[in-house]
Amino acid sequence: MEITSPQNHLGCDISANLGQRVKKICSSIRLSETELAKALGIKQSTFNKYLNERCDKLWRLLPKILELHPSVSREWLYFGEGEIFQNITAKTVTNEAALSHLFMQLQNCFIQIQNDFRRIENDVTCIKGIAEKHFSSGAHHPSGHLAGQELPTLHAVHTRNSSGNAAPSDPSLK
Repeated sequence: MEITSPQNHLGCDISANLGQRVKKICSSIRLSETELAKALGIKQSTFNKYLNERCDKLWRLLPKILELHPSVSREWLYFGEGEIFQNITAKTVTNEAALSHLFMQLQNCFIQIQNDFRRIENDVTCIKGIAEKHFSSGAHHPSGHLAGQELPTLHAVHTRNSSGNAAPSDPSLK
């Protein structure tokens, strides 16, 4: 049985804006279309086609969208009537948006920590390489420095480029 586009109480075809309503849900709850497609169990390319073309197949996904996001009003999703969210206050929507924003900030902090950790690992590797190179020569000075040379400063190690080579502007490591 083919699902046909329903009409609202005025007899207007309401499929024309269905993709826009689903997109509005995504933006309202800060969910990407890719994430919604994955949650619905369909390919992003297929879902994108459903959203951007007047496609009756999108109707089949509406019950699952409501199951995944029960705060969305059925009447608004199916017919474009009423408010997007049902039985919740604006404060709840604001709290959900704030939590979503905090979660995104937390993800960004985690990524920054990972990047900092990688830089620290690279610095430690550089320091080990410098120490092994200088101490393996056997030319140690009683003061802890190599004869006629000083060990590079930590600043010099931090100015290494991504391949581990001394940056050209660092005269102490040339």
